[in-house]
Amino acid sequence: AHDSDTIEDKQNDTYSLRENLKHCERAMRFARGELESRYESFRKNVVNLKKERLEHLCDVAKEQEIVDELARKVREKFNRLKIFVGKSTTSGEGPEEIFTNIWLFAESVDRRRRRTKENQRNTNNNNRNKPNSPPQ
Repeated sequence: AHDSDTIEDKQNDTYSLRENLKHCERAMRFARGELESRYESFRKNVVNLKKERLEHLCDVAKEQEIVDELARKVREKFNRLKIFVGKSTTSGEGPEEIFTNIWLFAESVDRRRRRTKENQRNTNNNNRNKPNSPPQ
């Protein structure tokens, strides 16, 4: 392979940044407020179960600890992602903005790759049609 080979060439013309980031498309549909609201709703339901003495139906305390820890880890990872994309952890941007920007970037990269590949193909075809052109 030559240094000028593109990623697409090395991946049998099937590489798509959007395909690798398909979870961003799903994630960009969630607003931070909506996620926080769902989390608070869960916590209120746990409190209600405890008040009604129904915690025997499931190990509410253990489940709450698991969900609280998961929520903490998600916030931590999201803050690291914000830093990675050049945002402050204190910026008000939620998942919908961050993941939408990542998705739009991936679309732009894929579109540019397609155009570059089409241009290369057209150039190669034009060179083949010229008499005495050097082989590509």
